[in-house]
Amino acid sequence: MKTIELLISFETEIARIADSFSKDDLNTADSTRLARIKHPGARQQFMVGRALILEACQRSGADFRLLDTEGEFPTHPDLSFNLSHVERCIVLAWTTDSELGVDVEDFMRRSDRELLMRRQYNAPENEWISKSTSELEHRQRFFTLWTIKEAILKAERCGLRIDTKTIRVDMDAGTIGSPFESKWVIDYTTLREFPIALANVPPGEHISAFVGEPGNWAPQVVDWRRLTPI
Repeated sequence: MKTIELLISFETEIARIADSFSKDDLNTADSTRLARIKHPGARQQFMVGRALILEACQRSGADFRLLDTEGEFPTHPDLSFNLSHVERCIVLAWTTDSELGVDVEDFMRRSDRELLMRRQYNAPENEWISKSTSELEHRQRFFTLWTIKEAILKAERCGLRIDTKTIRVDMDAGTIGSPFESKWVIDYTTLREFPIALANVPPGEHISAFVGEPGNWAPQVVDWRRLTPI
């Protein structure tokens, strides 16, 4: 059975991970990239991301030094992993068996939702969001949809270079369509105020989630919901 593991760290753990991760563990490409990052928050996120990738390598028995970060997305010859972060949460998804993509957002994040709905979502998706009965539900629906679309874009390694309206999410029917090959299923959930979406390839997958930091991970019971391709 294919196993996907999610390593999830929240605000207090993020600060500790960044403080404890040694720059000596970075390869030459990563050291150069870190030197170009000036914003303290972005530097912290970069260090935490590399610390979680190191953790995934150790948990799988892979060699962290083989990590290649020359391209836009870090790659590894033995692992498939994907990283996502917002200010107060960071998620690494990894497996040894297939490609994947993960995205996390924050319900409380400030954004011009109405503008983004017009630019990024198609009419049925906007209608679904507009049926919200409260401001909180509106936030939840808006950001959940975004994590789903972003997870597929990240799994395809194409960023925002396509029209996100062509990724068609039907939350009521539990289906998803996209301009890509119809291979991705989406498992999505919410932890605290953070929606998380995982694009992966079936069948036979098992998703394990752990919350905390290296040396102190706690298994997390997660109520996953699924969208299947059409």
